[in-house]
This record gives sequence, structure tokens and C-alpha cells, in this order.
Amino acid sequence: MGAEYSSLAEIAEVIDSLHKTPSYASEGFPMVRVTDVKYGTLNLSNTFLVDEATYSEFSRRYKPSLGDVVITRVGTYGVTARVGEAMFCLGQNTAAIIPKSIDSRYLYAALNSEFVRAQIEAGVVGSTQKTLSLKHIKALMIPRLGSFNEAEIAETIGALDDRITL
Repeated sequence: MGAEYSSLAEIAEVIDSLHKTPSYASEGFPMVRVTDVKYGTLNLSNTFLVDEATYSEFSRRYKPSLGDVVITRVGTYGVTARVGEAMFCLGQNTAAIIPKSIDSRYLYAALNSEFVRAQIEAGVVGSTQKTLSLKHIKALMIPRLGSFNEAEIAETIGALDDRITL
């Protein structure tokens, strides 16, 4: 039996960040920027902070939840991290992927597979500043292997990720 495919938009909600640079604060709420997104669980320890008004503005469209995935769109594009702590707002040039009808760990693994990475590379535009469009992110084809197989993959990948984190 071969894999079937679903577009990312069919199995997850993709939410873009605001397209503007905020004023940062010395204390307040974490804002996740492209430089903060590294493979694995999203680490908020070195993020820039924003005040409450900026946080409210930048989190109006997206409220993070455990298991969501953040993806970078510009410069260092296509880098993903899973949401572990859910108290931050998205900074410029990032997007959130909220799994709907797919296991979040399996989706994270699929987004980092060679198959999906090749699609990301094929969809990048721009010569000076490489950019991954929201339209292209939503169109990424994700292999569907059935809920049992996806759960098995998610469990295996999740266990490896947890060991790496330790």
C-alpha cells in the first residue's frame, strides 16, 4: 500500500505573523523571531520581549498551544520547532501550523522529512532574501500513512526527540 497525500491546508491551520517589526521591551512577553526557531522544541529563553500592548496586538490571530509547529518564512526559511511552552507571540517572518486532523509529532516529522524539505526548497522565491510564501506552505503535500502508522512514527520520533532534549 502506497502513501496518500494531503495538503497541509487540509490537515492543519496555517497562521501568518504580522508583517511589521515591534518595539522591544526590557521585560514582558516572549516574541518568537526567525532566529529563535531551531529544530526540536521551541526554546523561549533567549527571545526578545514585548510589552503587554504589543503582545496583545501580535497574538490576536494566534494563541499558541502545545504541539503546534512554528515555521520560518524568510532568510533561514523552512526551519520548524514544536511548541512546548505556550506563552509567546509570533514575530515577523514566522508562521504557526496548528494540526487539526493529524498527530502533531507525526506532522513535525513529516515537515522535516526529505520529501517535504524538497518541496520547501522548490517553492522558495527571491534571490537576495529567500522567502517561503504562506501559499506555498499551505500547499505542501504531507504523506498520510493511516492513523496507526502515523501514531507509531510519532511515538518513535517523539521518543528520540525527548532523548535528544535530555
